[in-house]
Amino acid sequence: MNVCVISKWDCTGGAPQATYRLFRALQKHVHVTYLVNKQTINDKNIHNITSYERRKKSYYESLIQKNYIDRNRSLISNTYFTVTSNGADLRSNKYIHEADIINLHWVEKFLSLESISYLASLGKPIVWTLHDERPYTGGCHYTAGCDEFSKNHCLSCKQLNNDECKLPNAVLKCKEKIVNNSNMTVVSPSNWIAQEASKSSVFSGKKINVIPNAVDTDVYYPRNQTDVRSRLGISQNAYVILAGSTDNNEIRKGYKYYIDTLNYCLKNDQFHEKSNNNQIVVITFGGKTDSEMHKKIMHIDIGYVSDENVMAEIYSAADIYVITTLEDNLPNTVLESMACGTSVVGFDTGGLCDMVVNGVNGILVPKCNAQALSESILMLLQHPEKHRQYGRSALNTVRNGFTQALQSERYLELFKDLKTTENRYTAINESSIYSCSLQKACREYLLYRAGVLIRWILRRLYLIGV
Repeated sequence: MNVCVISKWDCTGGAPQATYRLFRALQKHVHVTYLVNKQTINDKNIHNITSYERRKKSYYESLIQKNYIDRNRSLISNTYFTVTSNGADLRSNKYIHEADIINLHWVEKFLSLESISYLASLGKPIVWTLHDERPYTGGCHYTAGCDEFSKNHCLSCKQLNNDECKLPNAVLKCKEKIVNNSNMTVVSPSNWIAQEASKSSVFSGKKINVIPNAVDTDVYYPRNQTDVRSRLGISQNAYVILAGSTDNNEIRKGYKYYIDTLNYCLKNDQFHEKSNNNQIVVITFGGKTDSEMHKKIMHIDIGYVSDENVMAEIYSAADIYVITTLEDNLPNTVLESMACGTSVVGFDTGGLCDMVVNGVNGILVPKCNAQALSESILMLLQHPEKHRQYGRSALNTVRNGFTQALQSERYLELFKDLKTTENRYTAINESSIYSCSLQKACREYLLYRAGVLIRWILRRLYLIGV
């Protein structure tokens, strides 16, 4: 069996890292090629694709992305909202034609709807693994609680201040025509994404399988906490809180609630006293953490960590891992933390409840409730045997349900079932739906800019005349 995995990046970022782990796990059983647009790893089975469909479409895409979307975002969200008009040219790619199964992952800014339509036209089984909500929305990668995609076909987009051209609706209609007419099966890493996808018109009638992401337990396992803390200069008796994010300015990541949680904690006498004696240590990794709050507590900022073994040591140094994400699929960091025997405290949202069982291997509290989160942190501070118990249970959870061996086994079962299926595909005129909407949005913007220029010239002429 030949499997072709397709992703924008090979392993940089959450979704690509999850994809790369699956790629490595599948390599042990079948022949897998990995097609990417941004390659950072030297592997003979990873192939970089840089040829795109049309230069003219690149112009439309950049103009619309910058002006119609990026400069037109509402305050409800600042998570990715993308339009991909110009995609990779796959027509002559030999790995696509040799594949028995095509497995799409995070492909925005890499595959256009025309690219996906071409893949569907081959009649091969396509498995689309969902890493966020973009595959079934009109542009947003996370909906911020909006259900327009399921009720009103994104006609009233809440993440754009103005949408005169109804661009998200055009995107959604085009997706419906392509996906509904294809031999496509959906894989969701979390039950939450699966439930949301099932409401969409894009995946109407498509089978949605829940196969969780996995973690490499040969890399992520409990390290000797005494040794790790000694290297990091952390007291062996300290209560160590770990928190991380790739972008702490992203509303969805809930950084505000992390700061509020620490503020609540500092109002507790025991926490405050220990903090003054440097017996409370906060370790952060990933994005910027330039909060005034970190001046009140001993703070170690690790920054971005690319070495997974180093990351496993950081998890092992901590007593708890705090995650304040407001919307998420199945975060890698939660699995990694649990695999290192570090209990998780976070909001009950998205796919977190697929991994964390409240009161068994961690604690989940209602979303946005920073006070409840702080109370959980304080409880574990006062009862250290609890977070150790949760950590042991978390380790068992990962080893029993989130290993790469289990993940690859589930994917292979799905691939084998799909290999025998074939589908005739009737190509659609993608340009009549999606590209025309892009061109209309482009024209509207150019007319707007022309109007601004004319008004400026008229004002200048009036002033000169005076």
